[in-house]
Amino acid sequence: MVASIVVMESGEMKKSEYKRFKVKCDPLGDDFLAMQEVLARRLARGAAGEKKWTLPDLLLVDGGKSHLKLAWIVKGNTGHW
Repeated sequence: MVASIVVMESGEMKKSEYKRFKVKCDPLGDDFLAMQEVLARRLARGAAGEKKWTLPDLLLVDGGKSHLKLAWIVKGNTGHW
């Protein structure tokens, strides 16, 4: 399974900053577990100060209320923002 992250800057798509993640935790297609892994990896890299991985000002989640809740929990667990 692969997950993607897109980046916008000043309202414009910034294709050079798009990221793809190979999901490692779940071979069965659990989108909640995959989203948890990818968000945690993405936020950890940004928090570590990696230049190409700055923390976003806004995070949009594609999904329902359960996906949003999961993103909120991951954000809180990483201790950033």
